[in-house]
Amino acid sequence: MARVLITGMSGAGKTTLLEELARRGHVTVDTDYDGWELPGAVWDEPRMDALLAGHADVIVSGTVENQGRFHDRFDHIVLLSAPVEVLLHRVSTRTNNPYGRTEAEQADIREYVRTVEPLLRRSATLELDGRRPVDELATAIESLSTSATSDLLLLPSPLLPASAYDGLAVALTRGGTTARAAPTPTGTVDATRLVEEWSALVGSGTVVIPHSNAGFVAPLVRALASANASLVFMDASLPPDSGTYPLAPPRFRTHLDGLADDEGLLLPWTRWWPRDAYNDVIPADQFDDVDRGCPRVPLAYFDTHLTAPDGWTSSRNAYLAFGGTYVDELARARDHRWPHATLDGGHLQFLVEPNAVADAILALVAELSDR
Repeated sequence: MARVLITGMSGAGKTTLLEELARRGHVTVDTDYDGWELPGAVWDEPRMDALLAGHADVIVSGTVENQGRFHDRFDHIVLLSAPVEVLLHRVSTRTNNPYGRTEAEQADIREYVRTVEPLLRRSATLELDGRRPVDELATAIESLSTSATSDLLLLPSPLLPASAYDGLAVALTRGGTTARAAPTPTGTVDATRLVEEWSALVGSGTVVIPHSNAGFVAPLVRALASANASLVFMDASLPPDSGTYPLAPPRFRTHLDGLADDEGLLLPWTRWWPRDAYNDVIPADQFDDVDRGCPRVPLAYFDTHLTAPDGWTSSRNAYLAFGGTYVDELARARDHRWPHATLDGGHLQFLVEPNAVADAILALVAELSDR
């Protein structure tokens, strides 16, 4: 059971999602109505305090100035987002709320997307694409409310938004399993915090699927969870068999020096190279969404050193490569006699062909289960 806050811009679909969750029998409160919001775009704090004190399982929707005062009272903070043109189309055509139909209000929405939504994203524990079917979104929220663990847990690259993996998570559920992308921590990205927070999502029998740089922390996530979990590395880095290691190999670390600003924050990953360099990696219709959600990771994150768990390479591991970027890692997987497979494509092939990638992952999972 959990207290969940769904927040986001006007037109993101919060009310529609809450109606579906209420239809499924959940306790919901849409603070756009019934006097929850006071003049000045703030919640009635005594009333909200009483609501959260009296309900261990409630789903609240709203976006107000003082919601941050209650963030520590929610188990999950979900940002529902969509491109600004989608938001403007929805608010101009909806019938349950007149806000957003005038040019002035639409100009306000554009400004809020630019100035407010990044603040909401920073405090969110999960971001969901509001263009997804409402039944899928409701199921994703229910997974937060009912269970901390999933059958399949995707560990995102710290350089990408967790929402980039939503399509793959949906594809992985076709066989009746549960799948989700682990949220990336809000605020400063810290490897120790990643391990601690992600390990809490791993249960007995969970298959953990780390992508890219998340591969460096995945064995530690499994070890801290003390669970009989499997790892299926997806075009991911691998820690050494034993000993201490950095989160960026020396050559890559040198490359990063030229990508940080004066405050030591890296550019969003989608700005590291010219736009056309991503043409074969990110589908054109998804680029803006990925770009909008990419975090600013501190350069110091990649100076972190971790210690590989003893004997981790002898546990249940598999490797899925996309093309030849991680050829050395794939060779290590072969040397260790892990189940392995290769799909042609770029580093984010799961955005291009989520069903094909899901099929390859599930085949490796089946091979692991036979061992």
